[in-house]
Amino acid sequence: MLTRNHGFALLLGLLGFACQKGGGMEECSPGAEGCACLDGKCLEGLSCLSDLCVDDGAASGGSSSSGGVTACVSSEDCGAEEVCYQEECADAWEGFTYDIKLREFDPANCYGDGSCFSYYLEFDRMLLDPDAQCRADCPVTWPGINYVSIVPTTQQEPFQLSVLLVGDLAVSTDALVCWSKTDPGTLIEDCYPDLDETCDCGPVPKTVLHDGQWKGQAYGAYFDLEFTLRK
Repeated sequence: MLTRNHGFALLLGLLGFACQKGGGMEECSPGAEGCACLDGKCLEGLSCLSDLCVDDGAASGGSSSSGGVTACVSSEDCGAEEVCYQEECADAWEGFTYDIKLREFDPANCYGDGSCFSYYLEFDRMLLDPDAQCRADCPVTWPGINYVSIVPTTQQEPFQLSVLLVGDLAVSTDALVCWSKTDPGTLIEDCYPDLDETCDCGPVPKTVLHDGQWKGQAYGAYFDLEFTLRK
């Protein structure tokens, strides 16, 4: 979150210019107290009135704008369930598009003896790697798969990312990431769908979208997921 002390230096570094304060030679950074507003926004504790940043006690939490919206540089400047979009904090389920990448998958059973396993990666009942190959590497990565996208809204669209193990006679779920609908933030770990089947999953938690990543255990396996807000 920007503060008056740190925010001044940050804004000055980003903008690379200064204005004159009171007609003298003192530098005046847009967004600072007594200076011009920056696109209608000011630093923490200040409000933009008549295009001038003043301390009237009306602002709170982060940099404020004349419309009461919290200004930001990154999602770290916003609340735990918000993201920074176009320099303003907004609800993470506002309908923005997020690109998702599975950076790493470390299966629960990795014997390290050269035994190979064939995996499918499935998202939204669609195989992302239809040509599964036998692989002995642990952890498993999918360098040929870039990103899939989601658009979470208040309608709470379900999210399910499955890693399927290809056996001699069948395809089974090895692990999946699926958050609960009724208890956001809690993973479901008692559903074992077959190919092209789904569990009763909820949306990606707002806190995860705020952080931009999720690293953790699910079904005994380790996942490293990246969530990038598309600007």
